[in-house]
Amino acid sequence: MKLRFIHFSDSHLGFVDYTSDDFSVQKAREDDAYKTVAAVIDHAIETKPDFVIHTGDFFHRPSPYNKAIIEAGKQFKRLSDAGIPFYMIAGNHDLPKSEDTRAIHEIYEMFPGCKIFYDQKYSTLDCGSFILHALPHINFSQNHLDEINKIAVTDTKKPNILLMHLSMPVSIYKEEEPGGGIFPVDKLAILKEFNYVALGHWHRFNHLNKYGNVCYSGSTERINSGEADHNKGFVEVTIDDNETTINFKKLETREYLNITVDGCSSKTKQNILDEISAITGGRDISEAIVRVVLKNVKDTRYYEIMRDDIHEITGDCLVLRFNKILEGQTSVEDRDNQGGESLVDRLLADLRAGFPDEEEFKKFEEITKELFEEIITQDGGNDN
Repeated sequence: MKLRFIHFSDSHLGFVDYTSDDFSVQKAREDDAYKTVAAVIDHAIETKPDFVIHTGDFFHRPSPYNKAIIEAGKQFKRLSDAGIPFYMIAGNHDLPKSEDTRAIHEIYEMFPGCKIFYDQKYSTLDCGSFILHALPHINFSQNHLDEINKIAVTDTKKPNILLMHLSMPVSIYKEEEPGGGIFPVDKLAILKEFNYVALGHWHRFNHLNKYGNVCYSGSTERINSGEADHNKGFVEVTIDDNETTINFKKLETREYLNITVDGCSSKTKQNILDEISAITGGRDISEAIVRVVLKNVKDTRYYEIMRDDIHEITGDCLVLRFNKILEGQTSVEDRDNQGGESLVDRLLADLRAGFPDEEEFKKFEEITKELFEEIITQDGGNDN
């Protein structure tokens, strides 16, 4: 029997870009996530797949803003009204850390055809034409391993589809965020027994065909500058006579333009500005997020190029982030008070020297920003 379905993930509804102090920018970036999820649902309603799956981090935090709760409900209702079944697992971002706090996912099970797994347990569900295996995020590492050890294919008469939200034990991209758990190396062989393994947690599309039909659909929207180098989207999957076809579908997202000028110590101010102008190409970037980094800047020339000089080139883009790296340094140190970076970014820049290992610093940075967001929003509840 032929199955056709859509897999998307890591939507992070309710994400707010607190690296900007401008409320209009925060609102625009929050709305970006809503728009891309709506675009996936638009495509589903238009093409009428057999079902839709989501592999976690539908929300950016366990206690989403009111708007995120409402926007999610609208999209779930659209799928339900269209008669398209929807299956989802909880991710590390949207699953409460405390056992005393109930998961927000529970309220969406009121929609017919909507099934969400958030109980931190491995489970299977016979969906008639296929068997669904679900492993939501699990907060505790030992429980995580115990539940993974339960994964098994017992009925091969129907297609078997596995949903998980975690990192794979491969270093193809150094973008694994902390807290998601890692699939054990000694269990990799079992993945080939599934017709499709739908993964969430990594934000880049990646078909890990070495392990079978194992696929990260990637996130639907860019969260930071580290995601500027790849497209965002979802995947359409077809299973026909045990043959699985995976097709990545690109989503139209806000442009995230990274501009790096190296060797600034040997270039004149005009050389540097001309190089930036050549990259922008005179095109319309009024809605883009632009990040300009000048590398190897002499200390005596640190204030030679200011934010206003760059702004003349980029124009009224949504956000302009401007950083400089001094000669002999390997990370951004934003000493320009007009640089546009937030307090937390300046704090991280000050602390960077205490981390000789780049990967350790990235993990620290991720946790710090997540805690910062929790602190500045806890008093306001669900209000921006």
